[in-house]
Amino acid sequence: MPPFHLIIDPYSRKLVVNEGGLLLDAIMELNLEINASCGGIGTCGKCLIQNLSAEDSLNQLTEKEQTILTPDQITQCYRLACQTQIMGDSYIRLTEKILGKAYKKAQIMNTQNDSLIQKPIVNRSPSALSDREPEYGLAFDLGTTTIVGYLVDLKSGEIMVTDSMFNPQITIGEDVISRIAFAEKSKDNTVKIQNLVINAFNQIISNLIERENIQTSNISELVLVGNTAMHHIFFGFPVDDLGRSPYLPAIKEALYKTNNDIFFERLGLASRLRLNGETMIYSPPIIAGFVGGDTVADIIAVRQDQYPTNVLMVDIGTNGEMTLGDGKDGIIAASVAAGPAFEGAQITFGMRGETGAIERVVIDLLTLIPEIEVIGNTTPIGLCGSAIIDIVAEMLRSKIITRSGNFNKNYRENSNYPRIRKGKSGYEYIIHSLELPAKFNFSLTEEIETSRKNLEIYITQGDIREIQKAKGAFLSGALILLDEKSQTAADLD
Repeated sequence: MPPFHLIIDPYSRKLVVNEGGLLLDAIMELNLEINASCGGIGTCGKCLIQNLSAEDSLNQLTEKEQTILTPDQITQCYRLACQTQIMGDSYIRLTEKILGKAYKKAQIMNTQNDSLIQKPIVNRSPSALSDREPEYGLAFDLGTTTIVGYLVDLKSGEIMVTDSMFNPQITIGEDVISRIAFAEKSKDNTVKIQNLVINAFNQIISNLIERENIQTSNISELVLVGNTAMHHIFFGFPVDDLGRSPYLPAIKEALYKTNNDIFFERLGLASRLRLNGETMIYSPPIIAGFVGGDTVADIIAVRQDQYPTNVLMVDIGTNGEMTLGDGKDGIIAASVAAGPAFEGAQITFGMRGETGAIERVVIDLLTLIPEIEVIGNTTPIGLCGSAIIDIVAEMLRSKIITRSGNFNKNYRENSNYPRIRKGKSGYEYIIHSLELPAKFNFSLTEEIETSRKNLEIYITQGDIREIQKAKGAFLSGALILLDEKSQTAADLD
């Protein structure tokens, strides 16, 4: 009999297994710290898993399982790994009971919908696993405004360290249309815009491996997601058709090739990723001209294709994507040009979500004094996207601004509310300054406070307008999706 494939969630690992093999043995090949205190004789009940594939992919329930499992667990297809044999292609989910503390570290992913994503087959044998060097993977979110990289331990599923930076292509244009127009002008432009993002990847890779003191030879896989334009520019595919109706991508299939194959084949004169040539690079399939592999990753991450109820998912970014639907009636998608305001760009004190960025704001309704949370528990130096959303919402709730987005005339130039003042380009709300400090949910050191004593952070009327435009884009996209399904917001579950 040919070998079968076993997919193990929440680690999204795919193993090659033999018919009749014990499920517990296959799970142990991943080198996880699991609970099986009875030694696999079926008495402790801790090696609990859930079968997400066909019932006949595993052997029938044993007498011990019928004794230990509850009727509800049996109905929901739970099994004991030590009592379960693999009889066909299988897909299982490890429960919190078998994983214990490791459960919280696992990155929940959905691999059941093969029409969306094909997982690479990973051959594992006990001898090879024990002798192999530590194995790591990289995951990249290639955004129009921000690039984020994650270093992942492929054995445990733990995210070890994260690094990010603004996409340097911003120097060419803040939106994908301007970058497409630049790239299609000449081959030199194409290579230049590719080099910008590949060099950014190399910088992030260097930062990640240096922090954990590992070698690039230990990086075996890299997964990349991004919108269609970012995907095409990175891999060197032509972008001409993305800039004109009907906005067709040059390729929609998933990519899974070695570093050597991709960058020798596609990029020619452009830079290469500074990784081992045999490192596998994977990118999910493209949905449409402006709905890319990042949306596929979103659907997988939240398991939208398995929801029994109607769900609207929104991926907030410069190129904003959203999907509407469920696992029963299907999912439709849309993309909107939201601009980079939610990511901190075009905002006076906007910044990435790193140390010193305000990430949460609550405004006192009586005093209008804000209470803030800052990444790294230090004196703030700017506002990340979550804080920008918070501030506008809180300013509306506290009536600092009206529903039109204008500053409330009852608060403007009122000595009782010194945080609201008239600046060079209109009214402003002071979030933090030396004279008008915010309320912190932590203690500041005198050294840090002194080093930034002249810094003040505020939000302007212009900043609010940028947020309104971005929010309006997302609302328009959502309403179009609802209209396409002949629904209203009341139909959302």
